[in-house]
Amino acid sequence: MGGVVSMATKSGSNEWHGSAFSYLSPGAFSGSQQRIVNRSTSLSGVTEPDYTTNIGVEVGGPIIKNKLFIWVGYSPRSFRNHLVQYADRFVEHIDPATGQPDGTQANNPTAPQ
Repeated sequence: MGGVVSMATKSGSNEWHGSAFSYLSPGAFSGSQQRIVNRSTSLSGVTEPDYTTNIGVEVGGPIIKNKLFIWVGYSPRSFRNHLVQYADRFVEHIDPATGQPDGTQANNPTAPQ
């Protein structure tokens, strides 16, 4: 859990004003996530975003006319992700000169082709 407190200065007015806003970012519009292969295990995974959304409101007006004003806003962020898991296989070390296994066990996981 975390949070951010942000302060902004605005000039006040003797009239009440407010606004509401929102945005939605579908996961299909985000870039592809990079998969990190770990040499100590054949299991790996990538967290793919489903969506990110933000809905907010703000309001401002007088507390004491011509002297003291207030402005407040609230904008929570909501998101959803899912985990894609991979199970790789371990292969022997490949000799770069010949492209063939050289008989030594390197324990390098390989991603499916």
